Amino acid sequence: MALALGGISQETGIVDWLSSLIVPALAPVAGNPYLFLGVVTAFLFVWHFVDIACYFPTFMILPPILPAIGKAYGIDPLVFVPVLALACCAFFMAYQNQWVLMSENIAGKRSWASKHRVQYAIIYFVAAIISILVCVPLYQSWGLIS
Repeated sequence: MALALGGISQETGIVDWLSSLIVPALAPVAGNPYLFLGVVTAFLFVWHFVDIACYFPTFMILPPILPAIGKAYGIDPLVFVPVLALACCAFFMAYQNQWVLMSENIAGKRSWASKHRVQYAIIYFVAAIISILVCVPLYQSWGLIS
């Protein structure tokens, strides 16, 4: 079902409706590409607590909305590829990442403790934010952010 969400959401007008909600909501941070990408990346990490289906619904619904964001704010949809790739690998909770869930189920108590996973997830989150922000000048030089 998740794979059909993209087509279904476009045919039923859900993409247009979500675009009308998301594009204006990004207006306060859209003037500064560093702030914009930092906020979007942080939001997608938080969103991963809700989208527990390995980000499949997000991957199907969000890409059709990206051209509207690009048109409104001059940010090419390709900029969102690394943001989505980093956010979909979050592992604050075991259910967020299928590999963490599988390894914890296989290894049981012999692997890491939950507090270690959370510590590593925080380090990963900070590294992801820094990585995205470091790429802003590169995106600007390529013309992906105007």
